[in-house]
Amino acid sequence: EEVTQGGGVTVDKTVPVVTIDSRPANPSNLTNYSPAIFTFSSTKAGTFECKLDAEDYTACATSINYAAPTNGGHTFYVRATDTIGNISAVVSASWVIDIVKPEVPTITSGPAVSSTSPDATFIYRSNTDAALLFCSMDSGDYEDCTLGLTASYPALPNGSHTFRVFARDAVGNNSDPATWAW
Repeated sequence: EEVTQGGGVTVDKTVPVVTIDSRPANPSNLTNYSPAIFTFSSTKAGTFECKLDAEDYTACATSINYAAPTNGGHTFYVRATDTIGNISAVVSASWVIDIVKPEVPTITSGPAVSSTSPDATFIYRSNTDAALLFCSMDSGDYEDCTLGLTASYPALPNGSHTFRVFARDAVGNNSDPATWAW
């Protein structure tokens, strides 16, 4: 809003409007401490101030990179001040960082250590809610084995074998594998 005052001076009282243009997904899996990157813009030229969680505001450009936020919920805040001092409303974005591995699955049944059968069947379960399970025999590729919670391997060659199963949570964190060797 522009207001004309005595003497023909026009005063700009229009506050900038800030938009967060890009941000981490929610929930965000920032394994290996990937950065949380935000970009933002304003409807008017000026400066920005940013903060993460309860930190103090600091000057920032049109993007900011938080190198290693901790596990858990976070909120990013940004505000703008135009060239004549009008201050925008604070704009925020919240997200959750989950870098915690799911629990290792439990293998409840498999072949006896001294089995002579060439066939092997395993029963296992996830110890993490909503986890996908992936199984592998010996050095083979892991395959989704969530449905049924059993895996069967017929006609294995003579010798030692190792079955592995790991869990993957909703944001992509993998557990360590549970193993069964015979």
